[in-house]
Amino acid sequence: MRQRSVLLLFMLLAYLAICLGLALWGVQTIGLLALTPLLLTPLVAYLAYWLVWREFHE
Repeated sequence: MRQRSVLLLFMLLAYLAICLGLALWGVQTIGLLALTPLLLTPLVAYLAYWLVWREFHE
């Protein structure tokens, strides 16, 4: 279990490093577009959770 979490953390940090590298290299648009899945995934997941909770509790 610990190995899997370390691997996921390493992959996330590598992805962030690539995105920040693109932003610093002068390709800000591509860097920001690459970051959108990291920003939107938790928001969409929360929205889905809230909609399902609301459907079953109201």
